[in-house]
Amino acid sequence: MQGHVPNTLLRPLDSYSPPLPQEEGGEQVKISELLSKVGDEHIKVQQLMSDMTAGNIGKRGATITFATDSGFVSEYNKCLALGGSPSHVGLVVWIPADRLQEARK
Repeated sequence: MQGHVPNTLLRPLDSYSPPLPQEEGGEQVKISELLSKVGDEHIKVQQLMSDMTAGNIGKRGATITFATDSGFVSEYNKCLALGGSPSHVGLVVWIPADRLQEARK
């Protein structure tokens, strides 16, 4: 099957799982603060709904497959095979659709 990714590649990068930044008291930094610190010029936003290629619900939860920049995928696969850390990290943020529409006004 063309474009099929073996299940061995569909796992987190064991060698690179950076924790999200925490404040001094041990609380997780708010996502808005995190994005502000990273800077708009370094952030790429991708809407999963427009790039979703498959979705399945199973006993252990849901799986979403989506298309993304091929450079990220090849870099992650290389890190999985050879070890190391990727240059970018993907985060999934779920936002209520009505709040997103309101924010666009």
